[in-house]
Amino acid sequence: HQKKGDALAYGGTFSERRALDYELRDAATRPKDVLVYRTPQELGSYGAQECPRPASCLATTKRLWLVTTAFG
Repeated sequence: HQKKGDALAYGGTFSERRALDYELRDAATRPKDVLVYRTPQELGSYGAQECPRPASCLATTKRLWLVTTAFG
């Protein structure tokens, strides 16, 4: 279950932000996508721009939900 301060991070071959955004569309709250630097809407694109310094973007995160498409 989600707790205050939780964050999301995506890894693997494909970023599944759009798919998870769709699945969580009715959620009252959701974990923050902590590595998004610029959203797809800001970029006029399908993909987000990732945080240039991931360690600093994750610095205050207590729990991280890792969503990955990696195999193995």
